[in-house]
Amino acid sequence: MCRDPRRDVWAECREFGQMAGDRAIAILSLLFAAVASTIAIGLFAPPAAAQFFQSAEDWMSQQFPDAADVVPVVFNVLRGLFVLYVGIALVKVINAMRDDEDWKSLARTPLIILIAVTLGDVLVVLIIGQ
Repeated sequence: MCRDPRRDVWAECREFGQMAGDRAIAILSLLFAAVASTIAIGLFAPPAAAQFFQSAEDWMSQQFPDAADVVPVVFNVLRGLFVLYVGIALVKVINAMRDDEDWKSLARTPLIILIAVTLGDVLVVLIIGQ
């Protein structure tokens, strides 16, 4: 905005309103795109399913039919704890990176646990044969 003394206040207000209107249109279009893509993903994406220890859960449910209600709860709690641990560890690693600390030592333990869980899942599939 030019501060020309010959211009009146109303002209500057109109100019500011036009700039704010352009910005509002840009923000609304981004908001519309975000909402539309969220709806499209929600409509067309298949439902999420647990990837790790699914075969172990199925096998346990088949071997112990009386505990068919308890087995999914136990495995879902294990999955939830695993996801929470990895998420918290990831936040700690990112904070350590941001603070210029030794983030590699913080990332080592969650990475070892992630590899151990993945190998455990592979071994369960090899052992039970599903």
